[in-house]
Amino acid sequence: MANPNPSPSTRFGAENGNKPNGGKTSAQRQAEYAAAEKAALIGDRLVSCIMEKLESGQDALEFIDQATLKLLKDVQDRAHGTPKQAVDHTSSDGSMTPPATVELVAKPVPDDQGDD
Repeated sequence: MANPNPSPSTRFGAENGNKPNGGKTSAQRQAEYAAAEKAALIGDRLVSCIMEKLESGQDALEFIDQATLKLLKDVQDRAHGTPKQAVDHTSSDGSMTPPATVELVAKPVPDDQGDD
């Protein structure tokens, strides 16, 4: 059984799955932000190129492929956030009431009829 009240000095040690250095360094975080900014600029340029081709009269169906659709979705999600997923919490009758639980109890029938 785990210690219910560990001392603060050992509570968040490496044996608990945490990095002994406390996670990412500031250089790692800065590199991630820089890469994210570059990716946003690349996404903007790619979308701008597609827009220019569409405005020049090129057929939009030429750009419908998996990579382009993912690019468009990622650019929008970065700008506006990923939409929340709807979860239906209602039951079949439209309420939030869980279905009733029915308990069935079976009593054994005595076998004393003398059917020998």
